[in-house]
This record gives sequence, structure tokens and C-alpha cells, in this order.
Amino acid sequence: MADTVRNRADLLALFGDNTTGDCTPQRLRDGIVSILGVAAQLYATGASTGQTMGTSPTTLDWGMTGGADGLEDNANADKANDKIAIGTYGAGWYLALLTLSFSGTASTTFTIKLAVGGTPAGAVTCKAKLDAAGSVLNVAASGIVNLADGDNVTVQVTADGATKTFTLEEGGLTLRRIR
Repeated sequence: MADTVRNRADLLALFGDNTTGDCTPQRLRDGIVSILGVAAQLYATGASTGQTMGTSPTTLDWGMTGGADGLEDNANADKANDKIAIGTYGAGWYLALLTLSFSGTASTTFTIKLAVGGTPAGAVTCKAKLDAAGSVLNVAASGIVNLADGDNVTVQVTADGATKTFTLEEGGLTLRRIR
């Protein structure tokens, strides 16, 4: 039988107090893969194509910027659609780690937020202003987000004005279930 990732409530019900000997080897394996097995990452290296940003949130295009799907387990890293999709039984609290090196339109302030289903997840956000030369800037944000089965997680960027260029040079988004 395949090992099955389960949510916290299902695991607590499976293990119970074992007075009837219900803690089978399969249930123990399910517990292990549930605790250790939900993570995904998107990353970009050596990117050079700029993306136009404005005052409305725009989803960061990982595919356009030389992105790649990283390691994944019960969550689908999908650079073609610029998201990480949480799989069945993947619901829970996640540690989100976002690191970006970018350049772009000089003297522009960019706000970068993690979004779940298109709605910003307030726990993971940062804001940075490029210098007068538009030189490469490095930012990082982290936080804990509560995700449900089937949630789509993206990175959204806004600029302090219309038609600003945001060029992702290097970066990554990692999600790791912690509860």
C-alpha cells in the first residue's frame, strides 16, 4: 500500500491511544510521510528578462525569468504557471521563505508579497527601493502561512508607478509544512 500524506486531525485519529492495537505499520509510515513530506520550491538563476509592473499586483513570472521547479513532495512547484499548488492532504501551517535579487527601473519602490489564491498573505512581504542606477538589490521575507488543500501560492509585485521594469536576477520561494 502506498504511504499517504494526511492532515493533522486524521493523524490524531489514526494513532489514538492504541488500546485496540490500531497503530499498524502502515499508519506509522503515513505519520512519517505526513510530518516530513510536504514541501516545494520555485527558483530562478541567471535570469535577464524584465517584467513590467505597475500599481496593481502582478504575479511574478518565474518561467519568463529563467525559473525552474525545485524539489517537491505533495506540493506542486509549477514555474509554467508561476505557482506552488498544495496537494491533497497538504493542508497546514507552512514556513514560507522568499529571497530575491532584482534590478529594474531606477529609483522605483517595489512591494513584494506572497499571495494565496490571488490574495496577499500579510505574513510574508517586503518593500525595497532601487537606487538611481537601478542596481541589483537583494531582499528576503519569511513567515508562517496557513494553507489548505488545493491552494495556489504565488509572488505578487507592485511598483510605485505605472510601467516599471522588474528584472529578477536570482531568487527562490520555498514552502515547508511545519504543522
